[in-house]
Amino acid sequence: SSSKGARVFILCRPWLWRCPVGRLVGGRPIALYADSSRACRPLGGPAPMGCASSSTTVTGGFAIGDHVHYGGAGQPQKSGAAGKLSFADEGEVVGQTCGGKVVVNFQAGGGRASVRAPELSRKVPTIPGGFALGERVFYGGPARKYPNGDQLLFSALGQVAGRSCVGDGMDSERLAVTFPQHRDAKAVRLALISRQPPVIPGGYTVGDRVFWCGMNWTFPNGDRLKFGAEGEVAGRSCVGDGMDDERVAVNFPGNKGAVAMRLPEISHELPVIPGGYAIGDRVFYAYPNWRAPDGHVLLFGVQGKVIGRSCIGDGKDDERVWVLFPGLGYGCICLEQIARDIPVIPGGYALGDKVYYGGPSRPAGINGDCLTYGALGEVAGRATSSRSTNRADIAVVFPGNEDAADVRLAEVSMESPVIPGGYQLGEKIFYTGQDWSYTNGDRLTFGARGEIAGRSCQGDDRDEERVAVLLPGNRAAAQLRLTEMSRAPPPRLAERLGQRLEAALEGRFWEDEGLAAGAGAPSSIGSVGAGAGGSSGGLAVAAAERPPQRVDLEVVAPLGAPEGTPGVPRAPDRKRRVPDISELAVCYQTAVGAGIVHIAEAAQTASFEQVVKGHAAKDMALLSEVRRAAEDAEWQELRKCSSDALEEVALPEVLEVARKSGDLFALIAIEQRARIKGWMHIAERASAAMGQVKGPEAELLDVRHKLQKVSLGMPGSPCSLFQKAFEKADHSVAARLIEEMQALLDETYTGWGGFGKRTRTRDRPNERVAERLEVERVVQLRNLESYLHYLVRRQVVAAELPEGFRRDWNVRTNSGEVSPIGARSPEAEGGFSKSFLSSIDPELNEHYLWHGTGPTEAQGIASKGFDMDQAGSSRGALFGRGLYFAESCLKADEYVRPDDKGLYPLILCRVTLGNVNYCDAEDPWELRESLRVSCRAGAGGHHSVLGDREKVRQTFREFVVFDGHQAYPEYVVWYSRR
Repeated sequence: SSSKGARVFILCRPWLWRCPVGRLVGGRPIALYADSSRACRPLGGPAPMGCASSSTTVTGGFAIGDHVHYGGAGQPQKSGAAGKLSFADEGEVVGQTCGGKVVVNFQAGGGRASVRAPELSRKVPTIPGGFALGERVFYGGPARKYPNGDQLLFSALGQVAGRSCVGDGMDSERLAVTFPQHRDAKAVRLALISRQPPVIPGGYTVGDRVFWCGMNWTFPNGDRLKFGAEGEVAGRSCVGDGMDDERVAVNFPGNKGAVAMRLPEISHELPVIPGGYAIGDRVFYAYPNWRAPDGHVLLFGVQGKVIGRSCIGDGKDDERVWVLFPGLGYGCICLEQIARDIPVIPGGYALGDKVYYGGPSRPAGINGDCLTYGALGEVAGRATSSRSTNRADIAVVFPGNEDAADVRLAEVSMESPVIPGGYQLGEKIFYTGQDWSYTNGDRLTFGARGEIAGRSCQGDDRDEERVAVLLPGNRAAAQLRLTEMSRAPPPRLAERLGQRLEAALEGRFWEDEGLAAGAGAPSSIGSVGAGAGGSSGGLAVAAAERPPQRVDLEVVAPLGAPEGTPGVPRAPDRKRRVPDISELAVCYQTAVGAGIVHIAEAAQTASFEQVVKGHAAKDMALLSEVRRAAEDAEWQELRKCSSDALEEVALPEVLEVARKSGDLFALIAIEQRARIKGWMHIAERASAAMGQVKGPEAELLDVRHKLQKVSLGMPGSPCSLFQKAFEKADHSVAARLIEEMQALLDETYTGWGGFGKRTRTRDRPNERVAERLEVERVVQLRNLESYLHYLVRRQVVAAELPEGFRRDWNVRTNSGEVSPIGARSPEAEGGFSKSFLSSIDPELNEHYLWHGTGPTEAQGIASKGFDMDQAGSSRGALFGRGLYFAESCLKADEYVRPDDKGLYPLILCRVTLGNVNYCDAEDPWELRESLRVSCRAGAGGHHSVLGDREKVRQTFREFVVFDGHQAYPEYVVWYSRR
């Protein structure tokens, strides 16, 4: 008869009375409520065991009187009260049950209810993944049976009922979904549900029988996989790491649950191990000693056991097996790296033997290793045939190198090497044989002065009659017979050089240059005179048929001086004929080396006259080719003069393009260069254009302040490079840039030849392919000098482009959902750092492309631009000596090396491809020099080569340019492999 809230006393024995919540209560006064869902509260003293505390704080950090929202799935009241809880219902905390639940008085139809703390929040709850309450979804995981008898099947249709409220810290990755015939809502991971009916990758269906193709494996929960085990497809993989489209969920007998298997790891048929091996077969490691990242060393000749087949899925799994080596773990090994019998080192050498290297010094591998004449090393095993391009026999570790180098038996000896003919390393000699051109672009020129680089190592019993000599402009040492060289200049060298010079001055007609219609100023460059065979070439032969003639010289004005200025010899006017610049450079260098002054002066005069003519006619193609010929011949004076003339001619046009596009960084570079060179009219125009660039004032002032003291080409001046690093942990602008770069990496981390992320080439023979490249830091480069060179070269390409050249190359870095960095406005990016470079110009086939390299090389490229002397040095030059780029960062990732923090550098470059020379030859090795020459002005009208290995080998397309200024490094992306 007491009213609600009245104070009453219960006097009884503790073991005879139970409070409404089922716990024994002692004989102390407590407050009873008519609503039995309310908690018992003592009037004073400690709370009875199991009853609510007198404190105002309850489970989950809530307090009496807090306003909260329900975030779980809708459900009827379990306490027997009328009403139903719904997602996002609002209520007030009024207490806590003895079982630890929070008692809430909901304002809507839910009434008073006891709910778990994870189901409540002070803010209005939201459903993860962008799903809405009541939305229809499909379950895509393997079949699952719950303790209450509910069974969840693949492709089951359900309805979103709220958010997951398990309270284990993972609720943001789950939803509460109700399924027909189920007693309650299920907490399902986002990766397991979709709005569309799920499809199992690989064409599999639920119930298909498949076999496990990998090695024996035991999981932490005790589940096991055995090679050849048969299982049943249970659904699609739902790991949620972006790789689920390449995996299938499979149930194997005896295991507790389904396993997510990559498609290459399963097959419809019983798997077979390549090479005729079987599980348990004993094999021997037959490659050089190899140090694993964890410090363990795999030694040549160590015995292992076959444990499975490779399941990488790159089309080469039939060439690899899994091998377990005692004490070293397991590895995926190529068949050529193992043998059934104990391997034998050629030449009778044993592991650890000391040997001397007797060949010419040369690079070895891709990590900066090199071979030096006379170096003492240690035999590490047989040569690795997959890495050898020179028929190597053994592998030797030399001091200072990271890896073993492959060498031929003829290149090493147990005794210190001796150079035949009494020559010494570094001694200067003259070449006295016939002219010759190699397929890699190197050439031999009669009378050229070179340097002894070592002994010949051909291994054909005539090495005692030959010496390795490095000649100017060549990348590799030539193997010269003793009869083809001398310490003194060869007889009649002056006469033959005079004939060669005369032929070079004759050159060709303009009309015979072969330029396509519609190009800019016609190139006046002839082709290389020496042929590819063993003769001296057409020029020298033709000249030999007529008596030598003295070249008459007139006076020519220096660059920029008025006509008639005395003091500089002028070559006679050739009318429509123009000299062969490459041949003139050869004549000059040869004459200088032999001390033949009059020939050197004549070649110099004729070469510099081409600079004057190109400057006067504003012929950027001619000036560009003169500069490149000077670089090839290592003629620094001509290179500098032609570069200055080219810049002076091109800068007004570059300035106009920069002004129209608002390229502030280009305008700064032009102004700085023009002031240094004294071209004040260009500097003033650039300065005026800078004032017209629109943008955030603070941003523009900041850039001007950073660059106002930067000078180009001035001794002792500050470096022309400034760079800004964006760290992953940064916010706002940095986070947006890293997000964009991560999207570009994700978009291009694949191959398009049919194998996707499993695509690999011989440049990644055994290295495991990462599942994902994760951006950690992005460095934005602003190199005034490199950018100016790039803009000038781009203008030259624009002037040379023929009408109707192909532009539809579908470069993947500029397609799909990912747009190039810097091509969007600040407004569109929501504050994303505005690039001071103009967006790319597809009309010139300008694209963003990836370039992989090492940490040291990346810093060098950032500060000095690309070095053509290093072109193709990483792992060969299949399409000629040039700079190689890829649209796939998976391809570029083959050439990177980590820094001391384990991060890898990729350089995102702007590359102007111009008129592309397409090559789909199965074996382009013999074509590489002709491909390179086709990109010389006047030789083929092309500016780059596209090697389509995607078509012929199902790997990647490679883009090659042969001018170091034709690519600009804009971003260095530091990433980790996951």
